[in-house]
Amino acid sequence: MPHRCGRMITANLPEALYQDRTSESSWRIPVSYRSLRCALGATESLVVIAASMVTGIGYQLLANGTAGSIKSYFAVGFLVAALYCAVLGSQNLYSLSQILNLRVSLSKLLAVWTGTFGIVAVVAFTMKAGADFSRGATLGFFIIGFPAVVAYRRSALSGIRYLVSSGALTGPRVAVLFEWDQVAEGAVLSNLRQHGYKVLQELPISMDQGHAVAADTLIAYARKTAIDEVLIIVSWTRRAEITQMLDRLRRLPVPVRLLADQQVRPFVERTIENIGPTLAVELRRAPLARFEQGLKRSIDLLLASAGLVALAPLLSTVAVLIRLDSPGPILFRQKRIGFNGRPFSIFKFRTMVVLENGPVIKQATVDDPRVTRVGRWLRRSSIDELPQLLNVLGGAMSLVGPRPHAEAHDSAFDAVVADYAVRHNVKPGITGWAQVNGARGETPDAESVRRRVAHDLWYIDNWSMLLDARILFRTAYVLVGCRNAY
Repeated sequence: MPHRCGRMITANLPEALYQDRTSESSWRIPVSYRSLRCALGATESLVVIAASMVTGIGYQLLANGTAGSIKSYFAVGFLVAALYCAVLGSQNLYSLSQILNLRVSLSKLLAVWTGTFGIVAVVAFTMKAGADFSRGATLGFFIIGFPAVVAYRRSALSGIRYLVSSGALTGPRVAVLFEWDQVAEGAVLSNLRQHGYKVLQELPISMDQGHAVAADTLIAYARKTAIDEVLIIVSWTRRAEITQMLDRLRRLPVPVRLLADQQVRPFVERTIENIGPTLAVELRRAPLARFEQGLKRSIDLLLASAGLVALAPLLSTVAVLIRLDSPGPILFRQKRIGFNGRPFSIFKFRTMVVLENGPVIKQATVDDPRVTRVGRWLRRSSIDELPQLLNVLGGAMSLVGPRPHAEAHDSAFDAVVADYAVRHNVKPGITGWAQVNGARGETPDAESVRRRVAHDLWYIDNWSMLLDARILFRTAYVLVGCRNAY
């Protein structure tokens, strides 16, 4: 009769907590989610290797009329696949929640893909193996391979999601003991089913008097119907009752898991790490993960170096014009506040007859008499900012980020806007999201400061490689028609 009792309890549950089992598919594929993740990683690796070989052979056939070295294409593909899939695995991008909810953004995949090729390029250069690989074939692999892996990932993950939601692909068969107030909204049990768990039995319990009865009922049910796990959803404050239920459930040869209660759930849904034997919950992550910081820094070094070389004639001409226009140094240095609130010296072409760098600095205004003739043109075109490429190479700045302010202005702005200091959580940039949205130039009032800070905070919360590229392209467009730089 325990089985019938369990069914009667289940039948009285709200519709949100119970799905008619007669609507489920008539066939099932038993699967280990760990093996599912491994299979996905393995097949994605094969797609990467295949993309390398196809693009390599195709390039050589078009360029030279021969297939070229197939072993080289395989070697490059294997190296890229190993690094790419290893990073995705380390970032938990093969987890079941990512698979079913398709949470992996295109920008994150592109960041990993680009970083992987950067590492491969460094390895090839260090080992002097660059001559063994075709640059054209490798570039084609980079350009064509990424859409291929994205298309595979989206189709594979969508297929897995469909199989799980339709019931064709099921994970562990579980029985659940729960308190009503912990599952009243129905989200917990609904999420279990959406993520492939086959909930065979739900037993509501009264912790004051019926928790032992519910445990015994579950034991009797489990001895007639095979289950893989027992899940308990009760308040974590009921330590004595949880221990008593666990003692009774020891008679079942299946794992017993305690799900997070409503009070703990908002915290444990975040990233959890082990610090020795102690669990640590990441309540707030850094604006950029270490991998993202390294990728952004690599791009800064590459583009800043290339920019200084390409702009060398322009920079030399500007230096001569400044020297001829007015007395004083060619470069102007000023203390600015950078990453983590640390001051640094910013480089700019001198555009004024004064070199203000103290506790009181007057912002430039329209028709400011301090601005030189050449300086007015340099400020209007923002060419005066180009020496900051040296700050980027030195590591104090990035190409894209919140614009750094002078120490005097920084203190004043911090007093006006509550979240102003959050801007210092990333490196300042030569250009930024605020600048391409019109928030540049003078900040005469508190509202203009808040507007700029709001754009900077949005950038920090939504950073991606694609966003940086978008800002750089828009910067060139904004500079052409800019009217609020003087």
